[in-house]
Amino acid sequence: MRRCRLQVYPDVAFPGFVEDGAKAVSWLVDNVAQHGGETGRVNLMGHSAGGHIAAMLALDARYLDATDKGRAVLGRWVGLAGPYAFYPSEVRSVRDIFAQLPEDRARPITFAAPGAPPALLLHGASDRTVYPWNSVHLSNTLQEHGVTAAVKI
Repeated sequence: MRRCRLQVYPDVAFPGFVEDGAKAVSWLVDNVAQHGGETGRVNLMGHSAGGHIAAMLALDARYLDATDKGRAVLGRWVGLAGPYAFYPSEVRSVRDIFAQLPEDRARPITFAAPGAPPALLLHGASDRTVYPWNSVHLSNTLQEHGVTAAVKI
């Protein structure tokens, strides 16, 4: 198995880490059978920044389309305390990571639309790093678009 070096900001910024996630999904689809996995749809799950990446992969089709797989390879996705509706420019600790593109490109909620994979959004009620309204707002918006989505606070 090939090893890769973990890259973090400032070596990589948005959307680089989402593009890396798309490449990982593509690799998984291509190689799962030879490692004993099932070849059905890929379910994604992530916590905090990982929840943001999972949401971007599930909701913004351009990332998986760029790998030639497309979003059809996805099953469901689960997000744990993800920043789905935040404005990066308002969060000092991540502002520079997202500064290269228009702000809405980094907001998963922007891409909530019919045809998105079903979502389960979990969030701690007392979370003061990523506020629970991110999960509630995304779940409501997905449901408004006819997408199966549940939120548990």
